[in-house]
Amino acid sequence: ISFPFEIFRGQTAILDACFVYKNPCYATKLHVHKLTPRKIKKIVDDLPLTVIESKMMFIPSPSFVMVLLKN
Repeated sequence: ISFPFEIFRGQTAILDACFVYKNPCYATKLHVHKLTPRKIKKIVDDLPLTVIESKMMFIPSPSFVMVLLKN
């Protein structure tokens, strides 16, 4: 799975909010959650999944990438 690295929630959706809502302040309506590897690991603990790898990538844009294995 991959999810954007955001300093604040909605940061990577500012341009989309300008297009959809004509207002960059509505970016948080498009990105409802600010995900982090820690939050994903907490969710995965209750599922039959194991985190195999977790790293940060910068190309094409800053994001986290996690590889999960189904138990």
